[in-house]
Amino acid sequence: MFFILPIGSDQAVYTRPYITYVIAALCVLIQIWSVMAADRHAEAIDRTARAFFAELQLDESARIDPDAAATLPANVRSELAPWTAESLDDPAVDEALTEVAVAFGATVRQLPYIKLGYVPADARPLTLLSYQVVHGGWMHLIGNLLFLLIAGGVLECFWRSWAYVGLFALSGIGGALLHGAVTGDPTMPLVGASGAIAGLMAGFLMGHARTRVHLLVVIWLFVFVRSFRVSIVAMYLIPIWAAVQLWSLFTDGGSTVSYGAHVGGFVAGLVLWFAADKTGLIARDAGYS
Repeated sequence: MFFILPIGSDQAVYTRPYITYVIAALCVLIQIWSVMAADRHAEAIDRTARAFFAELQLDESARIDPDAAATLPANVRSELAPWTAESLDDPAVDEALTEVAVAFGATVRQLPYIKLGYVPADARPLTLLSYQVVHGGWMHLIGNLLFLLIAGGVLECFWRSWAYVGLFALSGIGGALLHGAVTGDPTMPLVGASGAIAGLMAGFLMGHARTRVHLLVVIWLFVFVRSFRVSIVAMYLIPIWAAVQLWSLFTDGGSTVSYGAHVGGFVAGLVLWFAADKTGLIARDAGYS
């Protein structure tokens, strides 16, 4: 087994990327909040889940009120679908079972990834932005931050500040929309900055194609074997990455990775780069472009 981590580039920058630092710090703070919230609500979620199945054991034919079920978070609604009545006229609709189902949904709704994640089945406009700063775990976050600090740290130096923020946010929105169009499970929340970062990578490719990106390759075979550093020019590295994402989008349907968000964010980033370039929002660096 091996993994590859981006650790820098040879592109010179002329200012500190404060906006990128703020985005990274926000992601870290929300991750800390997410972990604390998960710990705080874990007992309540477990208790209400056990109460639901205990109630069901009393009457296996009991069903949840469909109107109440419609108010549940999409993933909870999907999980409880086998016990949800098709109509209010169903005589199996049970008030007690409905009550514990609603209590279970209410506890799940307190989790940050449910509050902030983008759920195609329950699409809320603000979550097109908020999903970009909440992550599924520390490894998910750290991997994204490495790409963010390298690509974003360069682009922020050459783009007008508001245009750079727009590139990040709109690429993330583009990633979410394509994810929603192709996902096999529209009830599961999409989280993570990778769609937005894919847009930054597109901007990096177009603006800094000759820049060498430094990668750390770590080989792990049950125990650590070795690590080494390689440098690859962006005009080769990023298209290979994009091609892998596109291939995976059509071939790896069972993955928990949202390749749709990656592809959508990358395409959005390309479009936004051309728009920004034509309107003079990007400075040029003749030595690396």
